[in-house]
Amino acid sequence: MSGISTTSNGKISGKEAVQHARAYLAEVFPDAFGIRLEELGLTEDEKHWSVTLSFLRQTETADEGNVFAGALRNYKAIDVDAHTGQFIAMRIRLI
Repeated sequence: MSGISTTSNGKISGKEAVQHARAYLAEVFPDAFGIRLEELGLTEDEKHWSVTLSFLRQTETADEGNVFAGALRNYKAIDVDAHTGQFIAMRIRLI
């Protein structure tokens, strides 16, 4: 991702936070596909964005003829620094 732009209050936008979270997810789970934004919010202290993404990953029992057969949807909550866009943490998001 190229340069980080900040709003007048010095924070990255929610859209940029999602882009950073997606980039991190793709690095950690290169086999992920069907990535969707599920939740987005700025924490009360406004120090980080909490981005929940869902994605599909193939299971070992997947049918080779159908890419979605055997694919399981996973949910991850990713925290992104609201000022720098840097990754902070990733947690399993239970649905």
